[in-house]
Amino acid sequence: MLVTPAHTADVYVFGQNESQRRSGIWQQELGNNTNISTRELRYGVGVNGEVEGFVYHIRSEILENDANADDTMQIAEAPLNIESLYRDFDLSDSISVKLGKFTENWQIANRFSPFSFMSPSSRTTQLSNPISEDNSVLGMAMRYYAPSGDTVYTLYVNGDQREENPVNHTGYQSVGIKANTFVSENTDVTLVAQKYRQSNLGVGAGFRNVATDALALYGSAFVRKGTMRAIHKGVLDGDDTLISATNPIGAYRAKDGKTYVNAVIGLQYTTQNNFQYWLEYGYDQRGMDNTQWNTYKGLVNTHKGLTRSDPRFALRRPNLSWDSSLLHDRGLRQQYLWGNVNKEVGFYDLSASVTVGVDRSAFWSFGVDYEGFETASLGASFNTYSGADGTEFATYQTNDNQFTIFFRKDF
Repeated sequence: MLVTPAHTADVYVFGQNESQRRSGIWQQELGNNTNISTRELRYGVGVNGEVEGFVYHIRSEILENDANADDTMQIAEAPLNIESLYRDFDLSDSISVKLGKFTENWQIANRFSPFSFMSPSSRTTQLSNPISEDNSVLGMAMRYYAPSGDTVYTLYVNGDQREENPVNHTGYQSVGIKANTFVSENTDVTLVAQKYRQSNLGVGAGFRNVATDALALYGSAFVRKGTMRAIHKGVLDGDDTLISATNPIGAYRAKDGKTYVNAVIGLQYTTQNNFQYWLEYGYDQRGMDNTQWNTYKGLVNTHKGLTRSDPRFALRRPNLSWDSSLLHDRGLRQQYLWGNVNKEVGFYDLSASVTVGVDRSAFWSFGVDYEGFETASLGASFNTYSGADGTEFATYQTNDNQFTIFFRKDF
């Protein structure tokens, strides 16, 4: 750590190597059939600190990967990237303002995230973040602390300047209001209202309750007329024969007048020997119902079925690429169940989780972190999928499995 009277800085180096085995449906159509395994290597240096009241996080990063249609190595360099830069100002004893580039996280759950509109890149809240990836956007957060000490009101406005992406939900300017109140010693309630510039106003509510020393309960729900979440034009119209010459993925439902509910209910349980369990049920009406899912699968089959004798054959690859661009770690369907178990054994932190969809296909994740170093972190994770042919996780995800190893060294 570097320390001066008005300046602190924590320097770290990091590296992450991820190997993936592409799934058959996308490998066959979009990749080089001779190479179904791809690699991504990310490494660099970062610094966190504070100078004259400004908090900052700066990274220099190099990304090497061969995850492209030709399976050739690509290198992307970011000589200097400001991950975050902000300052808090106290206007009075009860009012503070944060200005700059920062992450505003209103999440209550872990796997499912109805309130992800504040920092959409972190839609799935990570239980750990070993290489310190930020999801910051330019914004302003004004907080008012009620005299009772039980309630905090937050007004948040962002000026997200990234390219608009309705799949990742980034690039949309947003304004939101939150009230967080402790209604008792063990229970707090959150009320929110939020609007994108192009959307209708939405409202939501959530709670957290420490039921016993071992059990905590939580949940949240958000409701809006219309949704900015992307959908395929063919899925929206129920047309599984659509072959498009332009990108058919878009936020077509922003003003459709339909009400969309996004909700999660969950619990955390800790045993006397320090096993930690999480269980969550997520329901997101913006995802595909059974009819829409069958249309989506039909679209993929239509695009796969284009042959060289068909005059539209040149549209085969772009349409399959657009089909696969909808895929996201939140899933494509409306209902999921997530379970997680975590246990510390000596210097090792072990974890395992599973996300199960309505078709009983599943996404499995296993991780181990070594915590025996005083100023360093080392760990690995393995992700894989299971299910019957034609199911979401077994067939339509872009990878069969992923293996990741990471390290971080602080100075």
